[in-house]
Order: sequence, then structure tokens, then C-alpha cells
Amino acid sequence: IVVMVGSVIKGLVGIIAMILSPIGLVIAAVAALGSYLVYATGIGGKAMAWLGGRFEKLRDIASDVFGGIADALQAGDITLAARILWLSLKLAWAKGTDSLLGVWSKFRDFFLDIFDNFTFGAQVLWAEFVGGIRRAWAHLVAGLTKAWATFSAWHKGSVEKTGNWIAKKMLWVQSKFDDTLDLEFAYRHVDQQSAQRFAEIDSDRDAALAKADASRDEAISRANEARDKRLAEIGQKDAETQRRRADAHAQQLADSESELTQARAELEDAIESARRKRHERDA
Repeated sequence: IVVMVGSVIKGLVGIIAMILSPIGLVIAAVAALGSYLVYATGIGGKAMAWLGGRFEKLRDIASDVFGGIADALQAGDITLAARILWLSLKLAWAKGTDSLLGVWSKFRDFFLDIFDNFTFGAQVLWAEFVGGIRRAWAHLVAGLTKAWATFSAWHKGSVEKTGNWIAKKMLWVQSKFDDTLDLEFAYRHVDQQSAQRFAEIDSDRDAALAKADASRDEAISRANEARDKRLAEIGQKDAETQRRRADAHAQQLADSESELTQARAELEDAIESARRKRHERDA
């Protein structure tokens, strides 16, 4: 007895020491603050009212069930009394599973939505990345093609300028040995040929540049069309996934509600049957 009393006293001393310690005081203050907030905001009253409503429903259900069992026993139908008890348990189970199904569906759909957003978002990013690569490649090819066309035109022009200069020098040398040669006329003829050649070079360059621009624009258009098509497919798959999930969720809730309604109807029918049999027995 002395040992037991000593242990109790030690425990009380430890509790008092914990309460008087800084941590204990903080815990007590937080608890007091929480209690005051519950009281001041009316949350406690709302919670008690909600629990009271639930207990009232349970009381009504239990009253009906116990009354039905009593009626069945008074009518001498033990099987019916057992059936009412079983149906009451079945109804309680159906209600519980119906509530849990709603909670589980929301919980599951929350994570499935996150997974779908990640999956379809990654597909959208990949489609945008591929489209960007295709557009960049189209610009690169067009730039290289235009650079080559410009270089080719410059090279051909340089060759033509060199040929014009050599031709004029050869004509000048020839004029030193041929007095009948009209040097100015020959120069103009050479310049006319060079001007015609320069015009052809510029025309070919402009055509090559225009073709490169057209090819680039066509490639970009194809890349955009492919990207838009892929994005539309992703959006359609996402919508179909959401629709299938919503349909499955609605079907589950409908089945659960149907089972709950059926269980409630069977219980009410059994209770009414017990009441009718008791009245018949009393009569």
C-alpha cells in the first residue's frame, strides 16, 4: 500500500511539474484558446446540433426496428423478428457503404485528376516541343537555302564581272592590232551581255529565295497542323477520360442509392408485416 501510494504521489508530482513547465503552459494555453474559439464561433454548438440530428435519426430507426421485432415476437414469428434484425443491419451497412463510397470517390477522383493532369499535360508539352523543333528546322533549312542562293548569285556575278573585265582587256589588245575594230561598240556589246547575265542571276536568286520562303511557310504550316491535331486528340482523350470517370462515379452512386433504397423498402415491408401480424394476433 505504501509503495502504491508513493507511486500515485510521484505521478501527481510529475503531472503538476509538466503542467507548470513552459511546454505544459503552452499546451494549456493552446487548449484554452481552442476551447474559447469553439465556444465563441459557435462551432461546438453546430457540432453538437449535427450529432443530435444524427442520434435522432438513429433513435427513430432503432425505435422502428425494435418495435418491429417486438411485434414479430408478439405475433409468434421468430423468423420475421430475425429478418427485421438482419434487414436493419443490412440498411445500416448500406448507409455506411454509401457514405464511404462518396468519400472514397472524391478521394480517388482527386488523385486521378492530378495523375491525368500530369499525364495529359506532359503530352501537351511534348506536342508543343515537337512542333517547336519542326518549326525551328523549317527556319534553319530555309535560312541555309537562302544563304546558298545568295552565295551562288554572288559567285556567278563575280565570275561574270571577271569575264567582262577579261573580255574588255582582250578587245583592247585586239584594237592595238586592228584599226577597224570599234572598241567602244565592242565594250557596249560586252556590257549588254553582262547586264543580261546579271539579270538572269538576280532572277534565279530571287526565285530561289521565294521558293525557300514558300517551303519554309509550308513546313511551318504542316508543323502547326500536326501540333493542333495532336492537341485536339489529347483534349479529346482527356474529355473522354473525364466523361467515363463521371459516368462510372454516377453509376456507382446510383447502384449504392438503389441498394440503400431497396434495403430501406425491405425493412419497412418487414416492419409493416410484423405490425400487421401482431394486429391479427391481437384480434
